[in-house]
Amino acid sequence: FPSHDTAPGKTHQLRDIVKNYPNGVVMIGSRNSLLLQTIERINEGLPNVDQLIHIHSDRSTDPLKDPNGRVALCFDSLDRFEPQWFDGKLIILDESVGSIKHLTIGGTLRGKRRKIQALFAEGMARAGAVLAMDGNQNNPIARYLESLRGKPILRLENTFKPVALDVTIAVGENDRDYSAVVAKAVETVGAGHRIAFISDSQRLCEAIDLLLTGKGKKCF
Repeated sequence: FPSHDTAPGKTHQLRDIVKNYPNGVVMIGSRNSLLLQTIERINEGLPNVDQLIHIHSDRSTDPLKDPNGRVALCFDSLDRFEPQWFDGKLIILDESVGSIKHLTIGGTLRGKRRKIQALFAEGMARAGAVLAMDGNQNNPIARYLESLRGKPILRLENTFKPVALDVTIAVGENDRDYSAVVAKAVETVGAGHRIAFISDSQRLCEAIDLLLTGKGKKCF
């Protein structure tokens, strides 16, 4: 049950796991939008036979019953499974904390929550392996999944800590006073550093461009 702090290399690792797992794969989440983004990144570079199929987009149950099928779906669609279709497969819970929260209190599961919870519990017991990933992984969720699995779990924590960045906040006299920001930009560029200047004001960006260009700096 890995806990990834912003998960460097996470997509690459998942791609290798999906590709090399000998049986089917079932990725479960709480939001279709996030699942679509995740499987798009995982599928990049994978042959068609190994790619995950988003069940919200493909209404056929054939990939679900296929022992080697690779699918991704939300808990809301889990009731399309038969319990035996989980046999030997790898269950991946991406963003597992949010997904389990959705399973327990998500509003879109009203009316079928108990059925899906029971099916998920049976799937966890019948699966060949379970991988739960979340940057906010915690012990209560891990213990809950362990109770469903009926086996001890292995906890993997990503202890990598990125180097903290220095942040300087430049504040003017009022909301329209950009003098402190402009002065800091000029100072930073003058010290030989590159900057990326972002603003919702085109006039401000053009003014910075003219100012720095006038000082012999190259702006793009």
